[in-house]
Amino acid sequence: QIFVAVMVRTLLLALLVSEGLCFSPPSTAWDRATRRNVLAGAGAGALGVPFLGFAPFAASAEYFGEPPPKAKGEEYKEATLKAKDFKVSAPKYAAGEGSDAFKLAEQRRKDVAAGKTLPQATVQDDLARLGLKAYGS
Repeated sequence: QIFVAVMVRTLLLALLVSEGLCFSPPSTAWDRATRRNVLAGAGAGALGVPFLGFAPFAASAEYFGEPPPKAKGEEYKEATLKAKDFKVSAPKYAAGEGSDAFKLAEQRRKDVAAGKTLPQATVQDDLARLGLKAYGS
């Protein structure tokens, strides 16, 4: 019941606001307000209602089912030590170094910045890189 009351109030407020936004007085006299102009203003106001009246509610997350079990005792201590070790561990690569894939990507970035044209990958290259086969082969 509360939800319906809130929706009705929202709809009425949106209707009032949208009609107010769509209203413009005639330029010289009321005789210029033809039936077509009145209907066009009412139609524009009605179109404004769904956008203003049915604004989405704030996002909320729901968890369905049982939450995962929390670590307790010794398991909690091990997980905490593992996280701390990871936090203070030495990086895998020193500054200025990196994996072969990183070095290759860095070279490509430098080549593009220098204006060099890079070879375009073919469909066969993409299929081989992704480990896929062409249909029918």
